[in-house]
Amino acid sequence: MSTASTLEILSRSEAQTQDVGRRLGKAARGGELLLLSGDLGTGKTVLVRGLAEGLGFAAAREVRSPSFTLMNLYSGRCVLRHFDVYFTEAFEDLRRNELEEALARGEVVAVEWGERFARELPEDRLEVRMEHVDPGTRRLWLDSGGPGSGAWLKRFREG
Repeated sequence: MSTASTLEILSRSEAQTQDVGRRLGKAARGGELLLLSGDLGTGKTVLVRGLAEGLGFAAAREVRSPSFTLMNLYSGRCVLRHFDVYFTEAFEDLRRNELEEALARGEVVAVEWGERFARELPEDRLEVRMEHVDPGTRRLWLDSGGPGSGAWLKRFREG
């Protein structure tokens, strides 16, 4: 079910999941926060790869999960700060890596496994929940949490 602040998408391939990310990147203006959640293998990093491509990062195929390094930076028309907090215990680790400053500078911030720090992260964010439907299919729910993310989701829908 889709509402103005929620959108449900069925992705039947990795290419379709990457395309969702690409469209989000094209709809981003800078300063957006994307929180990704879902089991291992649902395509969180694939979606971020598309996001990087949509933001103009020329080598998007090189986007990898920063599980062991916490954060990767990618430059396009906006900087993409990509966090993976799977192995992170403290929100302070994100602060030390300039999460708040990045948003204030107009960077796009994507946080994989971000539900772990949902209370500490700004409420105005776009949350993408992903789940396995079958081996080749994923269900994605995109939920906006405030006016900025709501406008982002609206641009995504219209794009």
